[in-house]
Amino acid sequence: VVAPRPSAAAKARARATADSIVTALRAGADFATAARRFSQDPGSREQGGDLGWFRRGQMVRAFDEVAFALKPGVISDPVESPFGYHVIQVQRVQPTEVNARHILIMPEVTPAEGDSARALAERLRAEVAAGASFDSLARLYSDPDEERVFDLFPVDRLPASYGPVTAADSGQLTAVFPLAAGDSTRTKYAFALVTAKRAAGPLRFEDVRDQLRDRVGQELALRRYLDHLRQMAYVDIRDPALRPEGGGR
Repeated sequence: VVAPRPSAAAKARARATADSIVTALRAGADFATAARRFSQDPGSREQGGDLGWFRRGQMVRAFDEVAFALKPGVISDPVESPFGYHVIQVQRVQPTEVNARHILIMPEVTPAEGDSARALAERLRAEVAAGASFDSLARLYSDPDEERVFDLFPVDRLPASYGPVTAADSGQLTAVFPLAAGDSTRTKYAFALVTAKRAAGPLRFEDVRDQLRDRVGQELALRRYLDHLRQMAYVDIRDPALRPEGGGR
């Protein structure tokens, strides 16, 4: 997956805007109001930047590292990710989750930079078709926050934009195709090598081993959290009907 790259000047302007927002918030400005006014994240802007609760690995790597290190209430310095610059504030924490909000400032991407991303994807596909290592080129050029490998993924659950992957057979290299974005200048371009394709059928243990391991890990983390709550809390439930006559609360 190849993403358009904004110019250094555009990134500098976005960083300067994010810095000014941090300064205002640390001086007492209201976070939710600033998010509604400045944030370019359509999914959280109208909620005052609120992202709700999330676990490690649900956000992009750079965001995760800062969010899980911040103390509640602290305003982060601008955090750069493939999306732009995030100003983060953690509101509450639990052993395996945090509740946070953010303001996203995205560098401007010009149509010419979007065209360059498509041209690069076409060039990389041609190199793979000519015998270059797919994995080596993916490590060098693929967007680090996009999945690079899908193992036995059901074709009917692929997004509509992945139509060329659905149509390809084992061993085939797809054409370059766009991944839809809200802003057309930020459209990413992808191509895929279908390493294996098989008919639907009963799952084998080997097919779901990793998912089962993840599920068990999540359940163990939840159990540890509940044990932690039990150690911190004492609940006393009494039936009023069992009180001695004349007894107080």
